[in-house]
Amino acid sequence: MKLKLLKHNQNILIVLGLLLFFFLLRQNQIFFQFKFINIETDIVNSIINYSNFYLDKQNFFEVFIYFILLIPGYYLLKSNFNFENTSIFFLYLFFFAPYIIFFTSIDYQFYRILTNEAILLEQKDLYLLSIFLYLNLVLLIFLTRIKLGINLKYFYVSVKNLEKILLGFITIATFVILFNFFFLSEQINIDLHYLLTTKTNLKALTSGLSGYLYYFTIYIFLPLIYLLEKKRKNLIFVLIIYLLLFFFIKSKIILFFMISILTYHFQPLIFSRKLYAKVIKLVLIYLIFVFFLSYLMDHFYQIKTSLFFERFFLSQTKNLFFVYDNLLVNGPIHLSHIGILNKSLPLPEGTANFFDFIKHIYGGGSAVSNSYIMDGIASFGLKGLFFVSILLTILFKLVDLSINLENSEFRLIYLFQIIGFLSFPLSTHLLTYGLGITIFLGMIKIKR
Repeated sequence: MKLKLLKHNQNILIVLGLLLFFFLLRQNQIFFQFKFINIETDIVNSIINYSNFYLDKQNFFEVFIYFILLIPGYYLLKSNFNFENTSIFFLYLFFFAPYIIFFTSIDYQFYRILTNEAILLEQKDLYLLSIFLYLNLVLLIFLTRIKLGINLKYFYVSVKNLEKILLGFITIATFVILFNFFFLSEQINIDLHYLLTTKTNLKALTSGLSGYLYYFTIYIFLPLIYLLEKKRKNLIFVLIIYLLLFFFIKSKIILFFMISILTYHFQPLIFSRKLYAKVIKLVLIYLIFVFFLSYLMDHFYQIKTSLFFERFFLSQTKNLFFVYDNLLVNGPIHLSHIGILNKSLPLPEGTANFFDFIKHIYGGGSAVSNSYIMDGIASFGLKGLFFVSILLTILFKLVDLSINLENSEFRLIYLFQIIGFLSFPLSTHLLTYGLGITIFLGMIKIKR
């Protein structure tokens, strides 16, 4: 009886947690708009103005959206901890649900904040895309029930030999990056001030051969050298190399990797079957914190910051919206964003690829987008979304065939790759950010 009551209470908490997640997403999106038009200096009047603004943005259709998003969210939170379910869970949390909440109903005021370009999409277009996205989310979840009956061949490597190979790659990568850095320092003013700031324009450091070495090192080699033998000396070595690369490259993802490895070192059980619940709790705390702190910073200090809300929840959804709008004008690009096909895509002067093209039209930061945006809708229109879902499902199942994520000693690396599905096209993810190496890593058995 007590067990049934506990299970019933857990189910209620899941539903309430998801509804709160949807509500907080919408709250932060509305405040993201409000802070650009609010000129009230009195805090009481400011709160009243925000309340009125918030109420003006509400409609009963949102309640329907929340309830249909509950179904896949509930299933994913109750699902088994493996690579496929975890990948879908993160896509749901940071891509599918935010887009459907932010962009299903037309809001020209919101669009004017995102871009100066006139948006040509109509309400029927937005409904259609949201329906297709929801169907693809359901398809991904449905396909989790299908099992592939394939036996993979494993390769056995001694831990000492693998450590020597990894140290060699890390040494070469660090040397190449430092060589490029000091070579470029003759052309660009690089001094102590540069090392102590967080911005860089040295794209050459992460392009070409040095780019491959850099991304393989931070996504695969450095975490792997620690995970092979979780000793303190390995942890310190890895953190030093990460810190060194951060000073030169200034990529914030390096800080994320450092925090993740430190967390894994002291609390490895966090990255286990309870990960879904822990992530949703962390996201809820973050959204509450962001809403109140960004409001206070905007009102008292006139600092308009989203505290990474835009990066986490709005960046990819916004890119999808822009690409969909561009699709209606210029048609699909048929995978010509891929490097070897890039010449088939006519681009205006000053743009090197499709990402620059979208940024050139709609403004904003980097338009680098995930596979649903680039390999799916940009390449083949709405039907391309289903192409991506099938392709991702095959990859998810291939990884799950080779590893048991919960028991894998390298599960931290696989979680890094899962996050990559949120931001990168599949070709870039496979070749540049180490997904291909990660799949092969699952076929390696370590001899100790």
